[in-house]
Amino acid sequence: MVYRVIKTVKGRRYIYEQRTWRVGERVHTECRYVGPADGGRRRRRLARKIADFVKANMTSPRAVIDEDQMLKDFNERTAREQKARELLLGELYDKYGLRVAETPRPAVVAPRAPAAVTAASQAEAKESPSDDEGQDTESEAPTGQNS
Repeated sequence: MVYRVIKTVKGRRYIYEQRTWRVGERVHTECRYVGPADGGRRRRRLARKIADFVKANMTSPRAVIDEDQMLKDFNERTAREQKARELLLGELYDKYGLRVAETPRPAVVAPRAPAAVTAASQAEAKESPSDDEGQDTESEAPTGQNS
């Protein structure tokens, strides 16, 4: 005889069709899953859950980072930190007569020019004569001759 049974698994209710029969003194049971008992939605697949999670946690599109502005901000921040450090060192000297050895600081980097502009300026530098060209100097004399 087949009958329906509602089982609770992890707090959710499910319908099973169950059949029981006796073999000797033992009772055997066969269960077949039918569906959820509450008639609610079926559970979503893992990929769908992950997609919903990612969508919920997405931020607005980020602004494009401008390298020149970022470099300018870095240089300004470095200059402010260096000025603040010098001020604090000056206060130490005024209070205690203490001089602290300077540690090498990273050089403030100027904004880079695009590669095309740099290559053009190098080509112009090769073409333009220098101030020393055309003037005779003692260092230009051949070294193998006696004078």
